[in-house]
Amino acid sequence: MILANAGLLDGLSATTHHNSLQLLRESPNVDVREGSRFIIHERVATSAGV
Repeated sequence: MILANAGLLDGLSATTHHNSLQLLRESPNVDVREGSRFIIHERVATSAGV
């Protein structure tokens, strides 16, 4: 949520732990990917946990 709130995920796909997906969906400029274990872009990576 820190990256999303800072705008660092704007225009990107991202994922997070299933308990936090709804919070991530509150960021309108983030393409939330449920079911992905991790997503890597050039400058940022997000994961659903370990």
